[in-house]
Amino acid sequence: MDPANVQAAASAAGAALLGGPFAVGMAAIGPGIGIGLMTAAFFNASARQPEMQGNMTTYYFITLGVVELLGLFGFVTYFLLSGVAKQLLTAAQLLGS
Repeated sequence: MDPANVQAAASAAGAALLGGPFAVGMAAIGPGIGIGLMTAAFFNASARQPEMQGNMTTYYFITLGVVELLGLFGFVTYFLLSGVAKQLLTAAQLLGS
């Protein structure tokens, strides 16, 4: 029941609780910029060569899915960190009692 252990567990839980929303925010910025640039390039290429639009559409949607997957990684990271934070808070409460 060392107070230093309780303080360390509470500090780690606080960092995990703050890191989760930060990870989601950072993970949302990248795909947002990537999808915007990719869509602009797709429409620009379609306007320049309309006959190639059918071929480009397949690659566009495949790449769109890959880029969107990066945002999903952020959500998974958030849920993992929030679960770790709950476990650390429980451990800190147990150590403190």
